[in-house]
Amino acid sequence: MENSKLGPTASEPGHTRSPLSPERHAVLVALRAAKSPLRVRDLSDGMRLHENTIREHLEGLVASAYAERVQLLASGRGRPSFGYQARKDFEAAVDPQTRDYANLALVLAKQLGAIGGNTRRAAISAGEKWAELFFTSQEEPEKINGRQRVYEVLKSLGYSPRANAKRKVIHLQTCPLLAAAKLEPEIICSVHLGLVRGLITQAGEDCDEVELAPFAQPGSCRLTLP
Repeated sequence: MENSKLGPTASEPGHTRSPLSPERHAVLVALRAAKSPLRVRDLSDGMRLHENTIREHLEGLVASAYAERVQLLASGRGRPSFGYQARKDFEAAVDPQTRDYANLALVLAKQLGAIGGNTRRAAISAGEKWAELFFTSQEEPEKINGRQRVYEVLKSLGYSPRANAKRKVIHLQTCPLLAAAKLEPEIICSVHLGLVRGLITQAGEDCDEVELAPFAQPGSCRLTLP
């Protein structure tokens, strides 16, 4: 049986979302603290903000999957009233951009598996091409710090890397593709390996020494760099 405690956790909400303004974040905090859905009027009174302002923040939170609009139980005749509550399901755990990315990765992984052949090699090659197309540095190879470059790219993608000063061993504490990686670990993790290999190659270093140990320990995957 798989040890579910091994490996990284899912990337936190909002990693690739635009940061919430202080007021909008305060509205989200109020929703998360409430035991039942809150109406616009409830939030307006409690936060001393105009109802139109509260409504704008709520609509923004709904659009970015932080909150949802729900119909409240009717207390009498008339039009139904609505409230808002913080979301706690998968849609809220992963922001829309990352969720689409994860779904696409899983579809591609399954397609690679269906084609047959050396799927691991194909996945590594895809990761290397990913680095070439989207993360090519404009600096000369001798001016690139390969380990630092890998650290920065992985951080930007939502892997919460943790390493010592030399960055030779990097622990990936979160993963935006965790669900897909658990279903298709050989392919998804090989794409990640290929990405790092591509970044190291850009620095003029030997990518054959790059090693990725998926779900290697509690709380992270382990990446070893030359």
